[in-house]
Amino acid sequence: MSFVRRVNFPYSELSLIHGCKMKIVTATYSLYAQAVKLLLPKGRMWRADGDTWLGKLIDGISYELARFHNRIISFFSETDCRTADETIDDWEAMYGLPEDGASSAILSDRQTALTAKVRAKGGQSKEYFERVLSGLGVTVTIQEYAYTPAMCGVAVCGFSVVGGIPSMFYWQITGSVPVDQRGQIEAVINRYKPSHTHVIFNYI
Repeated sequence: MSFVRRVNFPYSELSLIHGCKMKIVTATYSLYAQAVKLLLPKGRMWRADGDTWLGKLIDGISYELARFHNRIISFFSETDCRTADETIDDWEAMYGLPEDGASSAILSDRQTALTAKVRAKGGQSKEYFERVLSGLGVTVTIQEYAYTPAMCGVAVCGFSVVGGIPSMFYWQITGSVPVDQRGQIEAVINRYKPSHTHVIFNYI
């Protein structure tokens, strides 16, 4: 039987964002001291009670072992975007955040934005962009082919003609957006929109 089993280290279960689960063994100074003492040879010379020099030596070593152990464990939370703290800047750099150029000073807000970006699957439909803006607290309507050129077999008498063929790649977003949020909205849309298209923002 291994000394780890004999000491009976407790563990907690960590659920990662991708659905994987892993057992995390936690440690305290007393558990490490007990584990180290179990490795000692037998005999009176190897007594490691609290008042002996060997016991005090093991206590000192165990404090550092437990500290190092738990420091490593703390880094497991950094592997999950929902709980990242010390590495939040690295996460944001990897995923191109903040998209509006202004980072929130509140950690929970940054973790929420990061988690949404990690989970985002992307899309090109107007419903997708409406959902993206809805997640930012904005309700809009999107009109595709807002500026349609006249084309043979399509245009009829009274047809509204605006622009040439390139105008087919314009689409319009209409909605009531607070002035201080318009920069964020435009930054997000211009980042996710199909690269060959142009967006007209119509604020009402």
